[in-house]
Amino acid sequence: MQSSLALPALCSLVRVRPLGPVPASASLGSFPTGSTLVSGQLGSTTVNDTRAALVAQWSASVSSTDFLNTTTGGTSASETVAKANVAYTTGLPSSTTGTGTFVPVGAASLAVSGVAGTWAGVGNNSATWDPTVAMTLLGSQVAGTYSGTITHSVL
Repeated sequence: MQSSLALPALCSLVRVRPLGPVPASASLGSFPTGSTLVSGQLGSTTVNDTRAALVAQWSASVSSTDFLNTTTGGTSASETVAKANVAYTTGLPSSTTGTGTFVPVGAASLAVSGVAGTWAGVGNNSATWDPTVAMTLLGSQVAGTYSGTITHSVL
């Protein structure tokens, strides 16, 4: 996961930082072979907007790499969970601060970069959510530990 998030601003200093540490990694757990759908919580994700803008708006995006079997080191289809088979659900925010509204986005495939949520309001604000990641596995998926990267960015 990417730990720093930034908001663009014209002619002003922008400082956006997580409220708490962003985990360098997250485990979705262990699942029996033959499972076709697995999911788990990614961990808290926070955007902290300290611009104090009259029109405070931002959009958090999310993207993913393919997940590769690090146990076998192989790259065949049965040793890869393609990012097209990875879904991201923002869920409701666990906390927000400031005047405005955080709007989470429902389940979305990470085949391409997508929006996790948006904020519209005024002044300093923050939003924290704990997204769920789900993976659709092949019937021929090889057992092992799979590793990939999910990145959050703020525009």
